[in-house]
Amino acid sequence: MRPTDMAAIHSDEFKRDAVRIALTSGLTRRQVASDLGVGLSTLEVGSGGF
Repeated sequence: MRPTDMAAIHSDEFKRDAVRIALTSGLTRRQVASDLGVGLSTLEVGSGGF
């Protein structure tokens, strides 16, 4: 599945929550991505992720 296809399967609410968790939880982005079942690059700001 291409990254653009993957982004299309997540709701806007999921995306907002994922970013909020990554920024505020104190966990590494790697751990948040693993916990949410998304790729690390998905949480990278400005890399074409969410």
